[in-house]
Amino acid sequence: MKRFILGLPMGSGAVVALAAGVWLTIACTGFYNVAATDPHSDTKRWTIEKTRLPAAVRKISLISELGRNHSVRAVITSL
Repeated sequence: MKRFILGLPMGSGAVVALAAGVWLTIACTGFYNVAATDPHSDTKRWTIEKTRLPAAVRKISLISELGRNHSVRAVITSL
C-alpha cells in the first residue's frame, strides 16, 4: 500500500511532465501550424468561435475603460 501511495503522485507527476515536454517541443519547434491560411478542424473551429466573442467584448470594455480613466495602469491593474 505504501508503494501505491508513493507511486501514484510520482506517476502522475511524470505524466504531467511528459505532456508539458511534448507541448513545449511542439510549440518551440514550430511544428504546429498557426497560420491563418491553415484550415481548422471542427474542434478548433468550435473553440475559436466559442472564445472569439467573449474575448472581443472584454477587449472593447478595456478600451472604453481606458478612455474614461485615461490611465493605462488603472486598466491593467483591474485585470
